[in-house]
Amino acid sequence: MKSLLTWMAFLLVSPAFGQGNQGLITFEQKINLHRRIPAENEDLKSRMPEFQTTLHELLFKENESLFRPLEEEEDAPMSGPGNGGMIMRFRRPETIIYRNHDAEYQLAQRSLFEKKYLVEDTLRIAPWKLGMESKEILGYPCLKATLETETKRDTQWIRTRVTAWFTQDIFSPFGPDTYGGLPGMILLLDINEGETVYSATRIDPSADLGDLKAPVKGEKISGTQFKALMEERMKEFQRNGRGPGQRMIRMN
Repeated sequence: MKSLLTWMAFLLVSPAFGQGNQGLITFEQKINLHRRIPAENEDLKSRMPEFQTTLHELLFKENESLFRPLEEEEDAPMSGPGNGGMIMRFRRPETIIYRNHDAEYQLAQRSLFEKKYLVEDTLRIAPWKLGMESKEILGYPCLKATLETETKRDTQWIRTRVTAWFTQDIFSPFGPDTYGGLPGMILLLDINEGETVYSATRIDPSADLGDLKAPVKGEKISGTQFKALMEERMKEFQRNGRGPGQRMIRMN
């Protein structure tokens, strides 16, 4: 009941409700790399920074959106304290995500070992739980929502906890990466309590949206097929390119 009253109050005091439904939002993505290092490889922490920060932008209008990385001259070298001059450099995967809410359609351009794929999928309704907390982000009143999911990786089930802060002053059901489905734009997204955080840093409601279209480069494949292919390639990579006991650090 309290949650319902909070929502009703929010709708009544939001002067721009339903008006800002197009534009461009710049997001900063901050990944805690140390959180992704297996316990048996703790020594890697001394050779790499704790965080990796990159910029992305979300173009959106009505029921369409495009999420893509911002172009940079070169990925910054990733070196940590006490590494004796060694530099660890990670190549950022280029992912472009197009979504059409009306058609319940998602098309993501993803790279896997130098090859591009166009991964088709259906937009699914996530079981968000709406909370009572509120705060302001970039001058926009935001409400809190939480989500828990489980994904099977090899033989293990991985639980993911997500906290989103969204505003109905930008009445669009999108957000960073593939997250969305809330009655307003997500401006802050926290995955696993700081493991990955997307923070809106700039909002431009009058931006040029000429690039808001589905990506076209790559071989078309379904989401299920791409997941199976990725697991197969990773196992092959571990068999042929890595020594016993070595692990990979997840970057996305």
